[in-house]
Amino acid sequence: IVHPEQLSWPIQINLFHSADIVVGEVGSGLHNTIFTRPGAKVGALGFNNLTQSSLGALRGHQNAYLEVPGYANGNGSYSVSTEIFRGFMHALVEA
Repeated sequence: IVHPEQLSWPIQINLFHSADIVVGEVGSGLHNTIFTRPGAKVGALGFNNLTQSSLGALRGHQNAYLEVPGYANGNGSYSVSTEIFRGFMHALVEA
């Protein structure tokens, strides 16, 4: 697990550029995939997001979304079963 906000910009850019797979919650933090190489796999937790999809199309990424029930209700709390998350991760790695 990486917390990009705790890293300098050059380190963040290098980290994303060298990643083959990036997984994170939908939002501005995941938009750092703009620095990820073409062909990278991006797994977004939450909901299908137009901005993330556009970044993926621009950069040639393979985007996958794990829609999380209750994510969009705005209460800031949600959960995903271990089994579903494990399946999502397996699909990303094997794709």
